[in-house]
Amino acid sequence: MDEISDNELLAAIKDDNKQAFRKLYERYWKLLLNHTFKRLPDMQMVEDIIQDVFIDIWERRHDIEIENLKAYLFGAVRFSINNKMKKEDVRNRYVEIASSLEINKNESADKDILYREVLEKMHTTINNLPLKQKIIFQKYFIERKNVFLISLDLNLSHKTVQNQISIIKSTIKNNIQTRDYLFYIIIK
Repeated sequence: MDEISDNELLAAIKDDNKQAFRKLYERYWKLLLNHTFKRLPDMQMVEDIIQDVFIDIWERRHDIEIENLKAYLFGAVRFSINNKMKKEDVRNRYVEIASSLEINKNESADKDILYREVLEKMHTTINNLPLKQKIIFQKYFIERKNVFLISLDLNLSHKTVQNQISIIKSTIKNNIQTRDYLFYIIIK
């Protein structure tokens, strides 16, 4: 399979050929990694972006039409970087707002109490999660593993892990009062 063209690999992938997908990944991941790291010097984020691009290709393999694979991959990476940067900008704005409100765990006894209450609520909420969600929480938020690696570790689909992470975030958010939520964003 070494001499096979990109178009032949894509055709084989459409037929659910995992070996062809692996070959495609091996052919381009390092090139994409080097290119992306030049634009975004955060290796964990770079790896996540590249894995998400390949996961998307696999998940949409029956419907996706790619004429120029290399151009498609670089375009998908560029699009993902832009999306990540926009999300990071939004998160930074929340932090700035919270900072401007002077929410700081060391400022006063009231804020120290609020800080402990939020942490206690989070701890209780996390302990009350179902076992599978606790495992996913541990791997994603504590060990900082990406969705792709968690799905491999737990033998779950990428989408299932993403859905569970969304449920976990929603559960935590719902168990922390709205006025405390900005504080939660800062400490997470």
